[in-house]
Amino acid sequence: MAAKFSHLGYKLKLHRTLMRFSIREAAEMIDISPSRLSQWERGIRKPGIESLVKLAVLYKVMIDDIVLDLRRNTTRKFDKKFAEVENDCNNTSKPKPT
Repeated sequence: MAAKFSHLGYKLKLHRTLMRFSIREAAEMIDISPSRLSQWERGIRKPGIESLVKLAVLYKVMIDDIVLDLRRNTTRKFDKKFAEVENDCNNTSKPKPT
């Protein structure tokens, strides 16, 4: 992941995974290509403000939750939950979001 946008990419992937969306599903919902979303998540490119708003709405979070690097105790909880969800997604078929 590129150093410049690595935290932003991490947060994008974190929130997408917590919502149990594939890259393809999330990209379709905000009308971009899956490769574009993948570039954002890997820190290769950064999304514009309009795309950040769409992602925040899709992931049901505030933009601050995506773009700010707020190091709190809750970060560890998110990291743990993210690892659990990612592991679950890798081991089972993904249920459809409701």
